[in-house]
Amino acid sequence: MMDESEKYVRVHCGQSGAYQPGREYVYRYEGHVLSGVPKMSNQFAGLKIGCDVVLQFQRGFNVIAKVRHSSMYD
Repeated sequence: MMDESEKYVRVHCGQSGAYQPGREYVYRYEGHVLSGVPKMSNQFAGLKIGCDVVLQFQRGFNVIAKVRHSSMYD
């Protein structure tokens, strides 16, 4: 069952040598974005983002990519 925080995308994988079919690989991504006018003020507005990306390799060159637990903080 898919919950609201998961988005599914089917992509075509060009090279499968680094990954094994039938396995799941999980990657955690985090980043932040700042916006402001450095020469005018030392104040900035920012946003921190994060998510887990799950790759499930199928037969052939197919992989299912899932984005889970995406979040934004100010």
